[in-house]
Amino acid sequence: MKKLICFMLVVGVLMNYGCSSSSENQQKSTKSLIDDSITEDANDISKARELQNSGNPLNWIAGKFKEEWNMETMHDSLETRSIIQSSQRNEQQNRQQQDAIRSQLEQQKTDIIENIFIDQMFQGEKTSQEQINLLSEKSGFTPEKINEIYTNAQSKFLSKSTPKPMNQKICVKYENNYIWSKGYYVDAYLEKGNQINSKVSSLALEENSTYVVIFWNSENVSIIKITQDSISSLEQDGVDLRGIHWRISNSSLCI
Repeated sequence: MKKLICFMLVVGVLMNYGCSSSSENQQKSTKSLIDDSITEDANDISKARELQNSGNPLNWIAGKFKEEWNMETMHDSLETRSIIQSSQRNEQQNRQQQDAIRSQLEQQKTDIIENIFIDQMFQGEKTSQEQINLLSEKSGFTPEKINEIYTNAQSKFLSKSTPKPMNQKICVKYENNYIWSKGYYVDAYLEKGNQINSKVSSLALEENSTYVVIFWNSENVSIIKITQDSISSLEQDGVDLRGIHWRISNSSLCI
């Protein structure tokens, strides 16, 4: 009977192998049954050995037969459990491979859309909401994700199409999850929104507002709108195009 149960469990596991994650609960239940069966076999083997040590020849024969039978069924249960564990490992590896492929495809789509935006900016074209919605529909990304890609494309385009900043050192801090970072000395320059718009028309910044532009590397730049027309030793608040909050000053004490 136990062999039949083990065989049925093996068949059930193989039939469920490769199915969706809904089979995980079934596998957990199956594993529990197998563990119980192994425990039962171990207890029966212990009882069989007690019979063999009773000194009665008939009990020895019965105990020997019972021990061999339960050893065999325990072996079958252990083999079944090994098959289940192997199938679970394979399913996990398959999920990891699928996640890696999905992530790679999403990055490729992101790069393509970003390059489309950058090409439009070089041609002086503005991206309409209709285009964003169309890209969202074709790519499977949400409109919010497309807007995020567009913002990143703006930063890369600005870093390629505008002159590098004057050597003006300022101290900046940024907010992350309501916690302020340490201070960083960076090179930056100030310009009005209309000056930046004349170089990068697709940004459409507020013409009379003042912006701090920070080049982090050859592809990334932060454009931070500040409340005053100049930078002093007193910190002032600012917000960049991504919605990140900053504190800016030209204080020599940057901590």
